[in-house]
Amino acid sequence: YSAIKARRDSKNAKLYLLPYGSSSLSVVDADETSEDTTFDIVGWYNQYLIYTVNGQILKSYNADTSTITTLDQVVREGSGNNYASEYFGTVHILEDKIVYAKNWSYSCKTYVSNACAAYSDYISGKNATITSINPDGSSKQTLKQVAIVPAEYPRISSKAVKTDQVVFRTSSGTAPSTYERYQYGSLSTASDVTDAIFVLPKTTYFIA
Repeated sequence: YSAIKARRDSKNAKLYLLPYGSSSLSVVDADETSEDTTFDIVGWYNQYLIYTVNGQILKSYNADTSTITTLDQVVREGSGNNYASEYFGTVHILEDKIVYAKNWSYSCKTYVSNACAAYSDYISGKNATITSINPDGSSKQTLKQVAIVPAEYPRISSKAVKTDQVVFRTSSGTAPSTYERYQYGSLSTASDVTDAIFVLPKTTYFIA
């Protein structure tokens, strides 16, 4: 199978499936209500197409059964210019799992006693997380969570280092970054990784 995102018969973007050896496209996913909807393809795992919608919803499409599964989606709290929102980090496809981090950001236009209302109302008490899930939506697991507390604003970033390994960096305030390696379904301390190594140009790995 191949996946294609395009605007063909309307101004709205659609995600299409093209079976190998065929010239016939079929629609995988579409939003007929908005021209602003975007589909970003992460990649394939066997018959499963992994993609995001507007960067906010992580989905898989089983090309054999033509079924869509929502794997995860971000949460937004608040309104107007005072809000907090989750966002996905890089989504990685490994040998049998989809692995990714989610962080929080916030916008603040209202202050109470010189403190950001959006932070105290919506961010405090939340967690940055690392999650794994099967391509079919089963066995979802939170591998790590880091609490967001005053004066510390953790961010989790990631980098594929091999086809079966992802290194996650947790940065929080002025504290040194910590590193963990995901492999074979679990996280372990990556004591061999440093800031200098982590920021080196990365190689892109695909499961084929």
